[in-house]
Amino acid sequence: MRRGRWLAAVVAATGLLVAGCSSGGSSAPKHTAASTKSATATKSTKPPAQQVAAAAQLHISPANGTQNVRPDSAIAVTATGGTVSSVSVHTTADPVTGVLNAGKTAWRSTSQLNVAQTYTVTATGVNSAGQSVTATSSFHTLTPAATFQAHISEGYQETYGVGMPIQLSFSQPITNKAAVERALQLRTSRPVVGAWTWLEEYGIGVTTEKDVAEEQFGVRVVIDRMSVPYLSEAKIDFVDTLEASGFTIDNPVAQGSCACGHSFH
Repeated sequence: MRRGRWLAAVVAATGLLVAGCSSGGSSAPKHTAASTKSATATKSTKPPAQQVAAAAQLHISPANGTQNVRPDSAIAVTATGGTVSSVSVHTTADPVTGVLNAGKTAWRSTSQLNVAQTYTVTATGVNSAGQSVTATSSFHTLTPAATFQAHISEGYQETYGVGMPIQLSFSQPITNKAAVERALQLRTSRPVVGAWTWLEEYGIGVTTEKDVAEEQFGVRVVIDRMSVPYLSEAKIDFVDTLEASGFTIDNPVAQGSCACGHSFH
């Protein structure tokens, strides 16, 4: 009987040992889970990756390779995702100037282009990180079948009296007068109501609401109102001799004139 009790005791002890091992084994995953949580928390404390600023994009008009560009077209440079820092236009013709807008996101030319010329535009822009980008465009203006020259009576930045007419003369007869009028621009420091008046096919002048127009024998003469009293008895004639060719004015009111022949008293 004692032997049987010892055997039962050994079996009971063995069961306790197995139970103890099972209990210790189940605590190991709990420790592993805690370690995993700790590792995850440590990984989340790292700073996020730094974002890279997008490069600025420049658009130039006219586009590269464009042909037959009208001389009244403007050169435009616009920036997306940044600003325009500089614009240069290379050509063998007249220099091209331009201005930036207030936000420095657009540049536009302010001067006229020449015909039959090649222009190369180089623009530089920067993004918010200060990274620069450069764009280039080369184009060619149209080559007209024929050209003519225009001459303005007034000199550049000169001062004239209020009776001085604004006139342009052309090197050849103008057939499409409406097209020429659309191409002409007149700016004044004060608002003035006026219109273009053609002097045959070779010239054009400006008439305002303060002018008086007289027409005789198919010839139209425009006089400013201040000068009408001084020209009331004047006679205008056209002469074509070996010495001179042009209009002459016989004014009995005039008592004398200056050396230039353009004014009298």
